[in-house]
Amino acid sequence: MFDGAEQSLARMSWWPRFKEELEVARIRIPGVQIVVGTLVATILVMWLLSALTGSALFSVLGLGVPLAVRTAIKAKLNRARNAFAEQLADNLQVCASALRAGHSFIGALSVVVEDSAEPSRTEFRRVVADEQLGVPLEDALEVVVRRMANRELEQVALVASLQRDTGGNSAEVLDQVTETIRDRAELKRLVRSLTAQGRMSRWVLTLLPVGLMLAIAVLNPEYIAPLFDETLGRVMLVGAAIMITA
Repeated sequence: MFDGAEQSLARMSWWPRFKEELEVARIRIPGVQIVVGTLVATILVMWLLSALTGSALFSVLGLGVPLAVRTAIKAKLNRARNAFAEQLADNLQVCASALRAGHSFIGALSVVVEDSAEPSRTEFRRVVADEQLGVPLEDALEVVVRRMANRELEQVALVASLQRDTGGNSAEVLDQVTETIRDRAELKRLVRSLTAQGRMSRWVLTLLPVGLMLAIAVLNPEYIAPLFDETLGRVMLVGAAIMITA
């Protein structure tokens, strides 16, 4: 079943990107098992909600299963990418020091691989391996830029390309890039601190109507029944869902 499902999914345009995200997030479960398991769990939850409540309208809440799975994968993916971004400045500083010690650029990246933590070690090891297989260094770095969604690393790819074409003091340029990355990281932390209350309010205002509806449905089903039994009530529910999503 999994083999047949994977052959079908391989024709989807989003499938390679999904598998790459699982790899970056260091999720060991095969992607096809996650997709099939999520589909089965969604159908089961929708059936249970419909059977327990006696209303097919409640079964729509089962669509929250794939949303929850996707949210969990994205959260782990973002943690990996944020860890890479936090480590990048220190790794570039090690790279610049290795360049000053006489290493080539790829040799300096090899030193970074030896000294860095995950996920940086795996990603830079991929760059070194690709370069040894004949892939231009800037192209190998561009792959990591895409995987880590890290625009700062594009500057490192540019430095590698310039050193190959024109030479120059790459260590000094990397020092400037490192300083810029540290300044931008500090600014991002400040913005997250200033917007923390607003982001928390977003979740409270989003979940409060849903939680209140479920609580009333349990405590006083007759009070909320018109929302599900009458046409106007269903229209109001759809409108409320659209407003919450917006």
